[in-house]
Amino acid sequence: MDDIIEVEHTGGLSIGHDVGVERTFESWFMDNQSGDNFSIVYQGSDWGGSSETDYILFVDYVKHHLYWGTGPGNSGDACTYLNTNTSVTPGVWHHVAATIKTTGANTGEKMVFLDGKLLTSCSYTVKGNAYNGNFSMAGHPNTSVGMEHSKG
Repeated sequence: MDDIIEVEHTGGLSIGHDVGVERTFESWFMDNQSGDNFSIVYQGSDWGGSSETDYILFVDYVKHHLYWGTGPGNSGDACTYLNTNTSVTPGVWHHVAATIKTTGANTGEKMVFLDGKLLTSCSYTVKGNAYNGNFSMAGHPNTSVGMEHSKG
């Protein structure tokens, strides 16, 4: 399973500044690589976390930390580009679930679970724009991932 999966854009996958949106993204993944970050789910135009990042759940290659980004990484709001500060063990299958609940155009709540345990939760005050492009899973060729999206 070394494929990148892309789903053609539909409005139901975008979050943007909509109010009252609840989403949970779940995936089984195994970090098989080093030297490059990889996304588990991604909806945006700039992998680096700009205002055009609707959402991204990824593992960094240095510390193998999970991140749950829903907007610009330089926003000054630690929750917008949330580092769970938890390392995942490379070469081992893990289950991750990331949730978002919007309470306003730029506000809401997020949670990240790993292997059935809550890692972190927070409230954000900055949110990226909706992205009208394709949704992707397993955004690096050396990632093994299986994913389920549920609408809240």
